[in-house]
Amino acid sequence: MKKIMFNDKYGLTKAVLDGRKRITRRIIADKKLNYYASINSNFVLVPVPDSQKTNPKDENIYFGIKDKITDNYFCDTITSPLRIGEVLVVAMSYEYVFYELHCGLPDKCSTGAGWKNKMFVKAEHMPYKIRITNVGVERLQDISDEDCLKEGIEEHLKGVQYGFTSNIGYIGQYPFSTPREAFAALINKVSGRGTWEHNPFVWVYEFKLFD
Repeated sequence: MKKIMFNDKYGLTKAVLDGRKRITRRIIADKKLNYYASINSNFVLVPVPDSQKTNPKDENIYFGIKDKITDNYFCDTITSPLRIGEVLVVAMSYEYVFYELHCGLPDKCSTGAGWKNKMFVKAEHMPYKIRITNVGVERLQDISDEDCLKEGIEEHLKGVQYGFTSNIGYIGQYPFSTPREAFAALINKVSGRGTWEHNPFVWVYEFKLFD
């Protein structure tokens, strides 16, 4: 079973476990998009209907590349790495699973690299999973205020104060006046400076947590 990782430094794994984070955006790393952007930046991605699939049993989710001005399609598609209904385990270090979640683990887990680093944990030892419930595509800056909150942004005072976990312990714990401002700051920390301003295409994965 595949693992999925959320950022620990900014509290996103905990936000998933607490049920506050129910959507994740992942930057689309597809060279075709860079190519089409270089020849025509006026394009959008639209879902390919199941009726247009060559193989009716194909469960992959495809998005066609379309000129948003002329309405013409480019003869190409991109494929979502995840499918609706797919189940992934939420990766956490064995140390976190044992001490914070109080879950039992095999003795060997305490001596391996996975004790501190969740990149090396085995899926079968992780107590929580998510199921993908919807897949979409959009530009990063198209995110709504509602989705910002579903991404794990914390609301302290409605319409006034928003923030995320790394602000705790500092004066002005919730320094942003809108969810979008908070999310823009968060994504620049998680994905690198300038990510929000670059406004890339992103996969939008909605999911449900279960154990």
